[in-house]
Amino acid sequence: MHTQLIAAQLERKQLRASSRKHRPRGLPIILFGPPGSGKGTQARLLAGKFGIPAISTGEMLRHGTGCAFDKTIQRTMQAGQLISDELMNHLLGARLKRPDCANGFILDGFPRSVSQAEYLKSFLKDLGMPRPIIFHLTVPDAEVVRRLTHRLECPTCGETISVDGDPDVITCTCSHDGAKLGHRDDDVAETIYTRLKSYKATVAEMVRIFAGDSYFEVGAMEAPNSVAAHLAELVRTGI
Repeated sequence: MHTQLIAAQLERKQLRASSRKHRPRGLPIILFGPPGSGKGTQARLLAGKFGIPAISTGEMLRHGTGCAFDKTIQRTMQAGQLISDELMNHLLGARLKRPDCANGFILDGFPRSVSQAEYLKSFLKDLGMPRPIIFHLTVPDAEVVRRLTHRLECPTCGETISVDGDPDVITCTCSHDGAKLGHRDDDVAETIYTRLKSYKATVAEMVRIFAGDSYFEVGAMEAPNSVAAHLAELVRTGI
């Protein structure tokens, strides 16, 4: 009887070990949200909490990726044109294969299209990673307009700050390179509402692609640290 009990306990340990061995590795997190919802801030805060990299495709494009396509990317952006989905998928795939992403990552700014979403879902499966946790940061349209019309951006590095007072203030300088900050040409109310309409249609399609994954809509009107604490708790309960 004692021998059978020991054998049963060993079998259970082996099953648990096998389960851990074949469990998908890593913690992929995707942040959706309209412009001005604070995705970049939340990505950085979550990265600090979980020790995984926050990956902003916008920063990758602005600062270079160290690949052979950097000059092509810069020429395309300087011409005011969009980077193709094919190239963005290639760049993102190469980034996710780096060693620092082995335990997970946080995506800010990718995917931005249905094609990119389909690629990402297939790529994560090929990497052997679990299904991603998706946070959709929600902010009322009027608040998005307020935030973006009070936002200044560095023309060199893309760093942004919020101007709480007069949105016409343009005397600030970038803390990274000293360049004069200014408003983006498309950060005007009429254009922002058009961008929001396009965003809502696209994000609805992308959410459907990731149907069945851990999906959470989270209000992003509270202070950044409060929002981050809520997201971190959802991650811990969703793992």
